[in-house]
Amino acid sequence: MKLAKSLLLAVMILSLSSAGRAQDFDSIAPKSFLISATNLDNKLNDIIRNPINVLKRYRPAGAEISNKKVSQDSFSFVATKKKFGFSKSVFIKGNLKIEEERVACLPNERSYSIIFDFSPSDSLIATNVDQLELNLCVLFSAKRDSLNARFSGKIYRNPGGEDFVYNYIRDLIALQVSPLIDAFQSELLAN
Repeated sequence: MKLAKSLLLAVMILSLSSAGRAQDFDSIAPKSFLISATNLDNKLNDIIRNPINVLKRYRPAGAEISNKKVSQDSFSFVATKKKFGFSKSVFIKGNLKIEEERVACLPNERSYSIIFDFSPSDSLIATNVDQLELNLCVLFSAKRDSLNARFSGKIYRNPGGEDFVYNYIRDLIALQVSPLIDAFQSELLAN
């Protein structure tokens, strides 16, 4: 009986701790687009293997941006934002990892996990936001001359961050999703 109670207590603790972790993110509203062009399959593969051109096309939003830099697998910039009459600048760096894997896509769609890790950013960012995860689902037409792309995502919160600061940083990170998707779409349409 003692063992059964201990097991029940352990299961309850595990389910509570995993339920808490499941709540440590904010979902991003899904965005999708339909695009028609030639050679889309190869272009998509090139972007996944070598995303630097997407990162070069990316135009950060939501603040005054300076010192933008990109490399094969990261972007960085200084964002200066005014709020309540005060101005604050923060260094934001997102290390990029893209993997083809089964995410929340339909079986006939190609699926990718795109993760931006913000741990190398200023402590104000890194203390509050862990990463931005975008899920990309792609469905090609039969002739492979058009595709439907659907992005969904989550901003993962770091435990120990402050609610007010997290909300502010989360909103700034969320504002980067549309420009990143626009850059992705522009690169698909390029030559």
